[in-house]
Amino acid sequence: ERHEGRTGSALIGRRGPARINPCVAMSDDEGGSSMAPEQVRHVRAAVAGPLLPTICSLLGLDRVSAASLLDMGAVYVEKVRVTSGDHDQIVPKDAYLRVHTNPRRFPVARSTDWPSRIVSTTPHFAVINKPGGVPVHATLDNAVEVSDACASEALAARLWALHRLDVPTHGLVVMGRTPGFTSHFGKLLQDRQVHKEYLALTYAPPPLGLLVAHMEPSLRSPKVLSLSPQEGYHECRLVVLSATPFPVSLLSARAASVVERSRRSIPAESGQPPKVATREEVAGGAGSELSDSSPGEELRLCEVRIRLETGRTHQIRAQLAFVGCCIVGDEMYNAKYANRGVEAMNAEGVGVKRRGKEMEDT
Repeated sequence: ERHEGRTGSALIGRRGPARINPCVAMSDDEGGSSMAPEQVRHVRAAVAGPLLPTICSLLGLDRVSAASLLDMGAVYVEKVRVTSGDHDQIVPKDAYLRVHTNPRRFPVARSTDWPSRIVSTTPHFAVINKPGGVPVHATLDNAVEVSDACASEALAARLWALHRLDVPTHGLVVMGRTPGFTSHFGKLLQDRQVHKEYLALTYAPPPLGLLVAHMEPSLRSPKVLSLSPQEGYHECRLVVLSATPFPVSLLSARAASVVERSRRSIPAESGQPPKVATREEVAGGAGSELSDSSPGEELRLCEVRIRLETGRTHQIRAQLAFVGCCIVGDEMYNAKYANRGVEAMNAEGVGVKRRGKEMEDT
Protein backbone atom coordinates (compact mmCIF):
# COMPACT_ATOMS: atom_id res chain seq x y z
CA GLU A 1 0.00 0.00 0.00
CA ARG A 2 2.87 2.36 -0.72
CA HIS A 3 0.78 4.43 -3.10
CA GLU A 4 -2.54 4.48 -1.29
CA GLY A 5 -3.42 5.77 2.14
CA ARG A 6 -4.35 2.98 4.53
CA THR A 7 -7.71 3.23 6.23
CA GLY A 8 -8.80 1.32 9.30
CA SER A 9 -12.20 -0.13 10.04
CA ALA A 10 -12.57 1.58 13.41
CA LEU A 11 -15.00 4.50 13.48
CA ILE A 12 -13.83 7.47 15.48
CA GLY A 13 -16.17 9.62 17.52
CA ARG A 14 -17.31 12.91 16.07
CA ARG A 15 -17.69 16.28 17.66
CA GLY A 16 -21.34 16.93 18.23
CA PRO A 17 -24.25 14.47 18.12
CA ALA A 18 -24.27 11.45 15.82
CA ARG A 19 -27.12 12.93 13.79
CA ILE A 20 -24.73 14.25 11.14
CA ASN A 21 -26.00 12.82 7.90
CA PRO A 22 -24.12 9.78 6.54
CA CYS A 23 -21.85 10.21 3.54
CA VAL A 24 -23.02 9.09 0.14
CA ALA A 25 -20.97 7.33 -2.50
CA MET A 26 -20.98 9.93 -5.27
CA SER A 27 -17.36 11.12 -5.60
CA ASP A 28 -15.85 14.22 -7.16
CA ASP A 29 -12.35 14.91 -8.51
CA GLU A 30 -10.84 15.62 -5.11
CA GLY A 31 -12.14 12.60 -3.25
CA GLY A 32 -15.10 14.25 -1.53
CA SER A 33 -18.73 13.27 -1.75
CA SER A 34 -21.92 15.17 -2.29
CA MET A 35 -25.56 14.34 -2.94
CA ALA A 36 -25.96 17.31 -5.30
CA PRO A 37 -24.12 20.46 -6.37
CA GLU A 38 -23.22 22.75 -3.50
CA GLN A 39 -25.98 25.10 -2.44
CA VAL A 40 -25.40 28.27 -0.43
CA ARG A 41 -28.23 30.29 1.08
CA HIS A 42 -27.77 33.92 2.08
CA VAL A 43 -30.46 35.15 4.47
CA ARG A 44 -31.07 37.74 7.19
CA ALA A 45 -32.79 37.10 10.49
CA ALA A 46 -36.24 38.67 10.53
CA VAL A 47 -36.28 38.82 14.32
CA ALA A 48 -33.78 38.27 17.11
CA GLY A 49 -33.74 34.74 18.54
CA PRO A 50 -31.84 31.47 19.05
CA LEU A 51 -29.83 30.31 16.05
CA LEU A 52 -31.26 26.81 15.55
CA PRO A 53 -34.93 27.77 15.30
CA THR A 54 -33.95 30.82 13.25
CA ILE A 55 -32.33 28.61 10.60
CA CYS A 56 -35.29 26.22 10.64
CA SER A 57 -37.68 29.11 10.07
CA LEU A 58 -35.69 30.91 7.38
CA LEU A 59 -34.76 27.81 5.34
CA GLY A 60 -37.68 25.51 6.05
CA LEU A 61 -35.46 22.84 7.62
CA ASP A 62 -36.32 20.42 10.41
CA ARG A 63 -34.33 20.69 13.62
CA VAL A 64 -32.23 17.57 12.97
CA SER A 65 -31.10 18.78 9.53
CA ALA A 66 -30.36 22.29 10.76
CA ALA A 67 -28.42 20.96 13.77
CA SER A 68 -26.41 18.71 11.44
CA LEU A 69 -25.31 21.72 9.38
CA LEU A 70 -24.35 23.61 12.52
CA ASP A 71 -22.31 20.70 13.89
CA MET A 72 -20.44 20.35 10.59
CA GLY A 73 -19.43 24.00 10.48
CA ALA A 74 -21.59 24.81 7.46
CA VAL A 75 -23.26 27.87 9.01
CA TYR A 76 -21.83 31.39 9.35
CA VAL A 77 -23.27 34.34 11.29
CA GLU A 78 -21.93 37.71 10.15
CA LYS A 79 -19.18 35.83 8.24
CA VAL A 80 -18.01 33.93 11.36
CA ARG A 81 -18.30 30.13 11.35
CA VAL A 82 -20.58 28.72 14.03
CA THR A 83 -18.93 25.94 16.04
CA SER A 84 -20.61 22.79 17.31
CA GLY A 85 -22.54 23.45 20.51
CA ASP A 86 -23.55 27.01 19.62
CA HIS A 87 -27.08 26.08 18.56
CA ASP A 88 -28.67 28.39 21.12
CA GLN A 89 -26.62 31.53 20.55
CA ILE A 90 -28.83 34.56 20.08
CA VAL A 91 -28.89 35.95 16.57
CA PRO A 92 -29.64 39.71 16.39
CA LYS A 93 -32.36 41.01 14.12
CA ASP A 94 -31.12 41.57 10.53
CA ALA A 95 -28.00 39.47 11.19
CA TYR A 96 -26.50 38.05 7.99
CA LEU A 97 -26.44 34.24 7.81
CA ARG A 98 -24.69 32.11 5.19
CA VAL A 99 -25.71 28.46 5.18
CA HIS A 100 -24.11 25.73 3.04
CA THR A 101 -27.14 23.46 2.77
CA ASN A 102 -25.35 20.58 1.01
CA PRO A 103 -21.85 20.41 2.50
CA ARG A 104 -19.20 18.39 0.74
CA ARG A 105 -18.47 15.16 2.61
CA PHE A 106 -15.26 13.19 3.09
CA PRO A 107 -16.17 9.61 4.03
CA VAL A 108 -12.55 8.48 4.47
CA ALA A 109 -12.30 10.76 7.51
CA ARG A 110 -15.02 8.78 9.26
CA SER A 111 -13.60 5.33 8.46
CA THR A 112 -9.95 6.05 9.31
CA ASP A 113 -8.34 4.82 12.54
CA TRP A 114 -6.78 8.20 13.34
CA PRO A 115 -4.75 7.15 16.43
CA SER A 116 -2.80 4.76 14.18
CA ARG A 117 -2.07 7.70 11.87
CA ILE A 118 -0.05 9.56 14.51
CA VAL A 119 3.56 9.04 13.38
CA SER A 120 5.37 11.20 15.93
CA THR A 121 4.43 13.53 18.75
CA THR A 122 6.32 15.94 21.01
CA PRO A 123 5.14 18.66 23.41
CA HIS A 124 5.49 21.15 20.53
CA PHE A 125 4.28 19.35 17.40
CA ALA A 126 2.85 16.13 15.98
CA VAL A 127 3.37 14.43 12.63
CA ILE A 128 0.44 12.56 11.10
CA ASN A 129 0.14 10.30 8.07
CA LYS A 130 -2.81 11.88 6.27
CA PRO A 131 -4.95 9.45 4.24
CA GLY A 132 -5.95 10.32 0.71
CA GLY A 133 -9.45 11.67 0.28
CA VAL A 134 -9.37 13.97 3.33
CA PRO A 135 -8.51 17.70 3.41
CA VAL A 136 -5.82 18.94 5.76
CA HIS A 137 -7.78 22.01 6.91
CA ALA A 138 -11.44 22.85 7.29
CA THR A 139 -13.25 23.59 4.05
CA LEU A 140 -15.84 26.34 3.75
CA ASP A 141 -18.66 23.91 4.48
CA ASN A 142 -17.03 21.14 6.54
CA ALA A 143 -14.87 21.64 9.63
CA VAL A 144 -15.33 18.11 11.01
CA GLU A 145 -14.28 15.56 8.38
CA VAL A 146 -10.79 17.07 8.00
CA SER A 147 -7.34 15.98 9.13
CA ASP A 148 -6.54 18.61 11.74
CA ALA A 149 -9.89 18.14 13.50
CA CYS A 150 -9.67 14.34 13.43
CA ALA A 151 -6.04 14.27 14.61
CA SER A 152 -6.88 16.76 17.39
CA GLU A 153 -9.61 14.43 18.57
CA ALA A 154 -7.30 11.40 18.41
CA LEU A 155 -4.70 13.15 20.60
CA ALA A 156 -7.26 14.97 22.75
CA ALA A 157 -5.27 18.15 22.08
CA ARG A 158 -5.71 21.14 19.79
CA LEU A 159 -3.54 20.85 16.67
CA TRP A 160 -2.84 23.39 13.94
CA ALA A 161 -1.91 22.10 10.48
CA LEU A 162 1.23 23.96 9.42
CA HIS A 163 1.26 23.13 5.71
CA ARG A 164 -1.08 21.35 3.32
CA LEU A 165 -1.40 18.41 0.97
CA ASP A 166 -3.97 18.15 -1.81
CA VAL A 167 -7.08 16.20 -0.85
CA PRO A 168 -6.19 13.06 -2.90
CA THR A 169 -2.56 13.01 -1.67
CA HIS A 170 -1.61 11.04 1.41
CA GLY A 171 1.49 11.34 3.54
CA LEU A 172 3.16 13.28 6.31
CA VAL A 173 1.75 16.54 7.69
CA VAL A 174 3.31 18.51 10.54
CA MET A 175 0.83 19.95 13.05
CA GLY A 176 1.70 22.43 15.76
CA ARG A 177 0.67 21.93 19.38
CA THR A 178 1.74 25.35 20.63
CA PRO A 179 1.45 28.88 19.21
CA GLY A 180 5.22 29.29 19.55
CA PHE A 181 6.09 26.28 17.39
CA THR A 182 3.37 27.20 14.90
CA SER A 183 5.00 30.61 14.41
CA HIS A 184 8.49 29.06 14.27
CA PHE A 185 7.52 26.53 11.60
CA GLY A 186 5.86 29.22 9.51
CA LYS A 187 9.15 31.14 9.54
CA LEU A 188 11.02 27.99 8.46
CA LEU A 189 8.63 27.57 5.53
CA GLN A 190 9.08 31.19 4.56
CA ASP A 191 12.88 30.82 4.64
CA ARG A 192 12.70 27.51 2.70
CA GLN A 193 14.29 25.59 5.56
CA VAL A 194 11.76 22.75 5.33
CA HIS A 195 12.79 19.77 3.21
CA LYS A 196 9.81 17.95 1.63
CA GLU A 197 9.98 14.84 -0.51
CA TYR A 198 7.17 13.09 -2.38
CA LEU A 199 6.68 9.82 -4.22
CA ALA A 200 4.45 9.84 -7.30
CA LEU A 201 3.40 7.02 -9.59
CA THR A 202 3.35 8.11 -13.24
CA TYR A 203 2.82 6.63 -16.68
CA ALA A 204 6.14 7.97 -17.98
CA PRO A 205 9.52 9.04 -16.54
CA PRO A 206 10.01 12.80 -16.15
CA PRO A 207 13.38 14.49 -16.74
CA LEU A 208 15.77 14.13 -13.83
CA GLY A 209 16.93 17.27 -12.07
CA LEU A 210 15.38 20.70 -11.64
CA LEU A 211 12.04 21.46 -13.31
CA VAL A 212 10.93 25.10 -13.44
CA ALA A 213 7.57 26.41 -14.62
CA HIS A 214 5.40 29.46 -14.01
CA MET A 215 1.83 29.21 -12.70
CA GLU A 216 -1.03 31.55 -13.45
CA PRO A 217 -2.29 33.23 -10.24
CA SER A 218 -5.84 31.89 -10.25
CA LEU A 219 -8.09 30.23 -7.68
CA ARG A 220 -9.47 27.97 -10.39
CA SER A 221 -8.22 24.46 -11.14
CA PRO A 222 -6.62 22.89 -13.07
CA LYS A 223 -3.75 25.33 -12.90
CA VAL A 224 -2.29 26.94 -16.02
CA LEU A 225 1.50 26.71 -16.45
CA SER A 226 3.99 28.41 -18.74
CA LEU A 227 7.62 27.55 -19.44
CA SER A 228 8.57 31.20 -19.74
CA PRO A 229 7.99 33.86 -17.09
CA GLN A 230 4.72 35.78 -17.42
CA GLU A 231 3.70 38.95 -15.63
CA GLY A 232 2.11 38.05 -12.30
CA TYR A 233 2.80 34.31 -12.63
CA HIS A 234 4.35 32.42 -9.70
CA GLU A 235 7.57 30.47 -10.15
CA CYS A 236 7.29 26.71 -9.50
CA ARG A 237 10.44 24.72 -8.72
CA LEU A 238 10.84 21.02 -8.00
CA VAL A 239 13.67 18.52 -8.34
CA VAL A 240 13.13 15.03 -9.74
CA LEU A 241 15.55 12.93 -7.69
CA SER A 242 14.87 9.55 -9.27
CA ALA A 243 12.53 7.68 -11.63
CA THR A 244 12.44 3.90 -11.39
CA PRO A 245 10.18 1.17 -12.82
CA PHE A 246 7.30 0.14 -10.60
CA PRO A 247 5.32 -3.04 -11.39
CA VAL A 248 1.57 -3.11 -10.90
CA SER A 249 1.96 -6.23 -8.75
CA LEU A 250 3.32 -4.08 -5.90
CA LEU A 251 0.23 -1.87 -5.75
CA SER A 252 -2.64 -2.26 -3.33
CA ALA A 253 -5.69 -4.01 -4.77
CA ARG A 254 -7.65 -0.75 -5.10
CA ALA A 255 -4.86 1.12 -6.87
CA ALA A 256 -4.15 -1.87 -9.15
CA SER A 257 -7.80 -2.00 -10.22
CA VAL A 258 -7.61 1.65 -11.29
CA VAL A 259 -4.48 0.99 -13.32
CA GLU A 260 -6.02 -2.09 -14.93
CA ARG A 261 -9.07 -0.09 -15.98
CA SER A 262 -6.73 2.48 -17.50
CA ARG A 263 -5.03 -0.30 -19.45
CA ARG A 264 -8.33 -1.17 -21.13
CA SER A 265 -9.17 2.47 -21.89
CA ILE A 266 -8.88 3.60 -25.50
CA PRO A 267 -8.19 7.34 -25.90
CA ALA A 268 -10.53 8.93 -28.39
CA GLU A 269 -7.78 11.02 -29.95
CA SER A 270 -5.66 8.16 -31.24
CA GLY A 271 -7.66 4.95 -30.92
CA GLN A 272 -4.52 3.33 -29.50
CA PRO A 273 -3.95 1.59 -26.15
CA PRO A 274 -2.21 3.60 -23.42
CA LYS A 275 1.50 4.15 -23.77
CA VAL A 276 3.72 3.40 -20.80
CA ALA A 277 7.43 3.56 -20.04
CA THR A 278 9.57 0.47 -20.42
CA ARG A 279 12.28 -0.38 -17.90
CA GLU A 280 14.96 0.48 -20.45
CA GLU A 281 13.39 3.84 -21.22
CA VAL A 282 13.24 4.74 -17.53
CA ALA A 283 16.87 3.78 -17.09
CA GLY A 284 17.76 5.83 -20.16
CA GLY A 285 16.17 9.02 -18.82
CA ALA A 286 13.20 11.10 -19.77
CA GLY A 287 12.33 12.36 -23.18
CA SER A 288 12.28 8.81 -24.56
CA GLU A 289 9.46 7.68 -26.76
CA LEU A 290 7.01 5.51 -24.86
CA SER A 291 6.16 2.02 -26.02
CA ASP A 292 2.71 0.47 -26.31
CA SER A 293 1.62 -2.01 -23.67
CA SER A 294 0.58 -5.23 -25.35
CA PRO A 295 -2.42 -7.17 -23.97
CA GLY A 296 -0.28 -9.98 -22.56
CA GLU A 297 2.30 -7.71 -20.94
CA GLU A 298 2.13 -6.23 -17.46
CA LEU A 299 1.54 -2.50 -17.47
CA ARG A 300 4.76 -0.85 -16.31
CA LEU A 301 4.66 2.36 -14.35
CA CYS A 302 7.28 4.73 -12.99
CA GLU A 303 7.90 5.64 -9.35
CA VAL A 304 9.19 9.21 -9.16
CA ARG A 305 10.86 10.74 -6.10
CA ILE A 306 10.52 14.52 -5.94
CA ARG A 307 11.91 17.26 -3.73
CA LEU A 308 9.61 20.26 -3.63
CA GLU A 309 11.29 23.67 -3.54
CA THR A 310 8.18 25.87 -3.81
CA GLY A 311 4.73 25.05 -2.49
CA ARG A 312 2.14 26.14 -5.03
CA THR A 313 -1.33 24.64 -5.07
CA HIS A 314 -1.38 21.46 -7.19
CA GLN A 315 2.24 22.16 -8.14
CA ILE A 316 3.57 18.60 -8.46
CA ARG A 317 0.46 17.38 -10.24
CA ALA A 318 0.49 20.28 -12.67
CA GLN A 319 4.23 20.22 -13.38
CA LEU A 320 4.39 16.48 -14.01
CA ALA A 321 1.40 16.67 -16.35
CA PHE A 322 2.99 19.67 -18.06
CA VAL A 323 6.01 17.57 -19.08
CA GLY A 324 3.80 14.67 -20.20
CA CYS A 325 4.18 12.48 -17.09
CA CYS A 326 0.73 12.45 -15.51
CA ILE A 327 0.22 10.92 -12.08
CA VAL A 328 -1.81 7.72 -12.14
CA GLY A 329 -5.43 8.50 -11.31
CA ASP A 330 -5.07 12.28 -11.49
CA GLU A 331 -8.09 12.98 -13.66
CA MET A 332 -7.94 16.74 -13.18
CA TYR A 333 -4.52 17.11 -14.77
CA ASN A 334 -5.25 15.12 -17.88
CA ALA A 335 -4.16 11.66 -16.79
CA LYS A 336 -6.49 10.65 -19.57
CA TYR A 337 -5.82 6.92 -19.36
CA ALA A 338 -6.65 6.76 -15.64
CA ASN A 339 -9.97 6.48 -13.84
CA ARG A 340 -11.52 8.35 -10.95
CA GLY A 341 -10.77 7.20 -7.45
CA VAL A 342 -7.02 7.02 -6.71
CA GLU A 343 -4.28 9.57 -7.05
CA ALA A 344 -0.93 7.88 -6.59
CA MET A 345 1.09 10.50 -4.73
CA ASN A 346 2.52 10.33 -1.24
CA ALA A 347 4.27 12.92 0.92
CA GLU A 348 7.21 10.70 1.81
CA GLY A 349 9.29 12.87 4.13
CA VAL A 350 9.27 16.15 6.00
CA GLY A 351 12.43 17.50 7.57
CA VAL A 352 13.61 20.78 9.03
CA LYS A 353 17.01 22.14 10.00
CA ARG A 354 17.22 23.00 13.67
CA ARG A 355 20.33 24.50 15.27
CA GLY A 356 22.44 23.49 12.31
CA LYS A 357 21.35 19.86 12.34
CA GLU A 358 18.76 18.19 10.17
CA MET A 359 15.75 16.63 11.87
CA GLU A 360 13.63 14.37 9.72
CA ASP A 361 10.48 12.31 10.00
CA THR A 362 10.16 9.65 7.30
